[in-house]
Amino acid sequence: MKEQNNRSEFTIGLDLGERRHRFCALNGKGEVVEEGSVLNDRASLARLTARYGGALAVMEAGAHSPWVSRYLEGLGWEVIVSNPRKVRAIYQHERKSDRRDALMLARIGRMDRALLYPVRHGSEEAQQDLLRIKLRDSLVRARVALINSVRFSLKSLGYGVSNPSSERFHKVAMESLPEVVREMIAPSVQALAELSARIAVLEREISLLARTKYPQTLWLQQVLRSRSNHGALLCVEDRRPEAF
Repeated sequence: MKEQNNRSEFTIGLDLGERRHRFCALNGKGEVVEEGSVLNDRASLARLTARYGGALAVMEAGAHSPWVSRYLEGLGWEVIVSNPRKVRAIYQHERKSDRRDALMLARIGRMDRALLYPVRHGSEEAQQDLLRIKLRDSLVRARVALINSVRFSLKSLGYGVSNPSSERFHKVAMESLPEVVREMIAPSVQALAELSARIAVLEREISLLARTKYPQTLWLQQVLRSRSNHGALLCVEDRRPEAF
């Protein structure tokens, strides 16, 4: 606790939201000195940090905690990101209250940091690598859904499509169909062609990323007997090469 007091007497509990973040500031005596909310943007957070230089901030892990925690640390705050499931077990209330959540996070952070079960966010670069993989997977799911839609539409009209790979579906879907039917499915087939092209570009980028930044994925792909991105996903999420 002495180390924390040397840094700053203030502890700030932050309940992160989509549009606004609720905050509660405690002084060195554990007294509430300010409560309020700030917009979910960098300028508003910067104004808050200016009022409480070098404070300890406590927040739960969530959609915004990676960038918010990195930003606050860059402005000189110490940040603890807590495990929400563990922390909620301590103070869970039947009625959700952002004000209460911010207060309890601040009090727990001031009392015993171990009770927060801190989690570690990686760098922004690692997060971008992970998002690249997840966005590619989203495109793949969109392609599968569109293929199924085209296939079922043709089936309802009494036409079938062979079973090519997803990458080749747009190349064979128009074969042996009447002109009126081809015109009907043409927009979807064109969208499939574009999706496949975008997916191919992302796969090349991810493959290069795996070879240059996460070489341990090559070993994982051998173990998984797959050319999938699962190995890269595991490595980026863990962020510790020695774990593999």
